[in-house]
Amino acid sequence: MHYLKTFAGLILILFLFSFSSEEKNNSTNTSQQEKAVFPAEVHSVLKKSCFDCHSDEAKKILSKSKLNFDKLDELSEVKMIATLKKVEREIKEDKMPPKKYIQKNPEKNMTEDEKTMIFEWIKTELDSK
Repeated sequence: MHYLKTFAGLILILFLFSFSSEEKNNSTNTSQQEKAVFPAEVHSVLKKSCFDCHSDEAKKILSKSKLNFDKLDELSEVKMIATLKKVEREIKEDKMPPKKYIQKNPEKNMTEDEKTMIFEWIKTELDSK
């Protein structure tokens, strides 16, 4: 009988611990969302046109190592400024997204309005530095 009470107590502790872990995971996800570097509209464009190659989920390690938008907020101010200027230059010169990628995925191309939005966001970010 004593073993049964001990076993029931252990089950109860494990059950309560599982809720505690779930709350921690939810609060971690919330804090990651709160530290987002870009507004929702910008995020939407970047997700559509850039994240396949330049995010934590990207499969190509080289592209991800050159620029990872998920790690943008971890850069020093100097590195952030240089990175944003390079992003702007690459888009303006039609180097990003790459032509081969757009040929295979035409829906991923940025419209002129989307490019303008990205440029305005970059300008705002640079002005705040």
